[in-house]
Amino acid sequence: MKEAIIIDFNGFMIDVTLVADDATGVFPFYRTQEPLAQEDMGQQSNTKMMGYVVAIPVPEGLFKPRFDIEAWNEYNPSQRPLSDEHTGSRPDVTLWIEGLKPEEILVIPNQHNQKTSDRTVSVLTANLSKKQPMFSVWDRLWKK
Repeated sequence: MKEAIIIDFNGFMIDVTLVADDATGVFPFYRTQEPLAQEDMGQQSNTKMMGYVVAIPVPEGLFKPRFDIEAWNEYNPSQRPLSDEHTGSRPDVTLWIEGLKPEEILVIPNQHNQKTSDRTVSVLTANLSKKQPMFSVWDRLWKK
């Protein structure tokens, strides 16, 4: 078994699931809703497509990975050969892309640094207020 990503219709991760080791590609993800009331028990269960299961690894370095469904539909290995007949190499296709805009990525380190510096100041202030009585005791002993 290996990990696969469940994505919504926009390509963003909503959950993780396990698939067979030999599973590759993209599959529809359905959720079945069973009838709730006793009188509905004879009816068929309601099946609704919720997104896709992606059995293609997410590359490192993406802040908010997004699977490009349109690129997958254009380059679906089940419809096209995996290699070029002339070169024997796989075409360069990018299926996992960055889901954040460049300006959103630039804000991420600043948010982290701001939170870290605010936290550091609050910890130092709290520690200083705890040590203040100790400084005054030390100061009185030193003056004697």
